[in-house]
Amino acid sequence: MPDVNNMFPSKWLKVGDLKGGQIDAVISHIVQEEIKQGEMLWVMHFHPNPQLPTAMDGTQPGAVLKTQNADAISTIYGPNTEAWSGQTVQLYVKNTNMGPGIGIRPSVAAFQQAHREEMNARKAEYRARKRGCTTGEMVRIKRFYKNVREADRIQCYYCGRNVKKSERHIDHIMPLGKGGPHVVHNLCCACRQCNQSKGGKTVEEWNGQGLMFVPDAVVEAGSVFA
Repeated sequence: MPDVNNMFPSKWLKVGDLKGGQIDAVISHIVQEEIKQGEMLWVMHFHPNPQLPTAMDGTQPGAVLKTQNADAISTIYGPNTEAWSGQTVQLYVKNTNMGPGIGIRPSVAAFQQAHREEMNARKAEYRARKRGCTTGEMVRIKRFYKNVREADRIQCYYCGRNVKKSERHIDHIMPLGKGGPHVVHNLCCACRQCNQSKGGKTVEEWNGQGLMFVPDAVVEAGSVFA
């Protein structure tokens, strides 16, 4: 026998449809629909999803789009709703003054991608705090991470080789394990080979003689990236 929810389906997604969990869904399209007599609201529809309830005719409910949901999505996917088609969002139960409701936000992966620099900077700050190191300058550090990732040309702080974007690592010149601070002037861009080879050593411990290359203005944390 069919599930009662499939026998008497709602045209729009209900809190109970999420079963208290979260569902990742791919946006198909957004259209205005009459929710109540004379009340037109925007509804987000999704590509077929096995986690969403399916009516006996094969249709699945859409989610009524609220202002807060739309604002959250637009911060990651942009204001043009046509460009949202094919993007992944997360449906979740959200507590409101009116009781539980359905929240819609960009997928975790999309959020992490859009806020990569901030997340990397905060992870590094967390590691530094655990070691009892000096921390600070979060705004400047996030800008440093962003500039390293986006710069057209950048050299390894240690060997001077031009580093392509896929091989750029951010390293603490004086390692956190040696008491180095997590501040922008102790950060540099290193190539993968140098960063992995140096590890948690000081430059002197690593190569026995200190910095062999004089970095130019492109990599100086205190100039271009400060």
